Amino acid sequence: MSVRVRDELVSFGAPGELKVDERGVAGGGTRLTPEALHELVEQKVVTFFDGRNAFEAQIGRFTGAVVAHVSRTRGIVAALESGRADESRAELR
Repeated sequence: MSVRVRDELVSFGAPGELKVDERGVAGGGTRLTPEALHELVEQKVVTFFDGRNAFEAQIGRFTGAVVAHVSRTRGIVAALESGRADESRAELR
């Protein structure tokens, strides 16, 4: 058996974009309680983005989650940058 150190578990080609410290993602925003998150979801202030590929997303997801509809997980970055995820989000509103 061998163990390798990787910059990214799933490679998006951008290992330096997120900084993680002992509290989680550095500069990642305010931590919410589960109750506060549920309230935002009910008010439709929050939209979940399903970061899995289309095959994985067919297995199950949160109701109303935006799915990238890409065949490979690596294509998610391009879907986000192209604005397709924003268009899908607008369709949910």
